[in-house]
Amino acid sequence: MVKANETMLTWVYQIDPMYGYFDVDERTVIKLRKLINEGRMLSYHNGKLYVDVGLADEEGFSLTGLHRLGR
Repeated sequence: MVKANETMLTWVYQIDPMYGYFDVDERTVIKLRKLINEGRMLSYHNGKLYVDVGLADEEGFSLTGLHRLGR
C-alpha cells in the first residue's frame, strides 16, 4: 500500500515490473480534461504518457513509469 500522510494512494500489485493503480476523483478528471482540451496537457491517446515517481527516502522523482490504460 502506498500512502501520503494517512491517505491511501494506491496498492502495488507486482514488484518486477512494478504496477500501481490509482483512483482519480471527479474534480481532478474535470481539470485534466480541461487541460487536454486547451492543449496544455497531452492525452494518453496522443502517445505514451510517462509518470514520475519518487520514493519516501529520496528527494524529487528518481523513477519514471509508463501509463497503461486499464488493469
